[in-house]
Amino acid sequence: MIHKFSVSNFYSFKDFCEMDFTVNEHAPKTNSYIESAKNYRITKVGAIFGHNASGKTNLLRTLPFLKWFITSSFNTKPEEEIPFKPFFFNKIEKKDTVFSVVFELQKKIYKYDLVLNTKKIISENLEENDKKLFSRKWDETKSKYIYDFKKYGISKEFENLIRDNASVISVGAQAKHDLSINIYKYWENLSTNIIESGKISTDNNILGASETYFKNPRLKEKAEKLLAQFDLGLSKIEITEHKFDEGDNKKVYLPFAKHIYDDENNSFQMPFVYESHGTINLFSLLPRIFDCLDKGSVIVLDEFDADLHPQMLPVLIELFTSKKHNPKNAQIIFNSHSPQILNELDKYQIYFTEKDKKCSSCVYRLSDIEGVRVDDNYYAKYISGKYGAVPDIDLE
Repeated sequence: MIHKFSVSNFYSFKDFCEMDFTVNEHAPKTNSYIESAKNYRITKVGAIFGHNASGKTNLLRTLPFLKWFITSSFNTKPEEEIPFKPFFFNKIEKKDTVFSVVFELQKKIYKYDLVLNTKKIISENLEENDKKLFSRKWDETKSKYIYDFKKYGISKEFENLIRDNASVISVGAQAKHDLSINIYKYWENLSTNIIESGKISTDNNILGASETYFKNPRLKEKAEKLLAQFDLGLSKIEITEHKFDEGDNKKVYLPFAKHIYDDENNSFQMPFVYESHGTINLFSLLPRIFDCLDKGSVIVLDEFDADLHPQMLPVLIELFTSKKHNPKNAQIIFNSHSPQILNELDKYQIYFTEKDKKCSSCVYRLSDIEGVRVDDNYYAKYISGKYGAVPDIDLE
């Protein structure tokens, strides 16, 4: 579980912003929350709302970037830049970008802090239960890093493997260091549809989803049940395996949807590419969701509601708030343009992004707004502008 994360000087976020998933004693006593190793509770659902270009996607980019940096930065070449964008409109001040994330792994609380620019890491620190495990900091006067690995259980020679643009954890995992491997695996399991250049298209992912269903019949059966609830007539998914040619081991998996179209139970099998965008999106998204639920990991989704009917969203969110479907306490963090689902959430699970006149984004939590009651109609008040984070449109 991720407890909280913060960032500054990152895409549209100039100043410090934090998304905190911990809740106080007033939050509802429901299965939407889990007790942490430090005896406070954390929400399993975090939903971000706001008008277009307010920073919703850029806020979510923080976690996929940290995933890449912790797990894959070892693979970059020494001369390569670190792939992110500092605050877009900061052309004069040359500030570093600052990240912090608190996460829970095997009943221990870790805090990872990172300061860097696109050229190099300035500082990197890891704590376990408030005790420092490692640190490194760039000393400008000596043009070298100052290291402290005493509590990390790794040899002095390890310093020779570390580069300016690679994380200690990523390098440590390659060096077969046990704790680095455990943290690496935690972040590797984080699932997301966000990449540096934008969002992974669900249309482009349909064949990948088909292969997953073909190799996991139980998963396909679960997906069929959900899809049948939302697509009138769809009763079954068929996946067929094809080779490119006889001498090639490469295979492609083509999906078809079986539809019942009359009272006689007559059926028609249709290539899945001719289904609605909403059905295709759900077909492609469900393997990610079910994998996350099976592992008890974290999923971060941009435009979770894309092409989906608003009535689908509460059902998908319930997968995470249900003990039956989410026994391992997986966590979902997403943004949405469907304010109808606000009334399906608690005020501790709702976050808003706004952008000021200087094009700098911020984030705030609904529960932090004074006077918000647990029994308020969040949808009606949000649409009326009571909470902010709605576009100010003037056609005059």
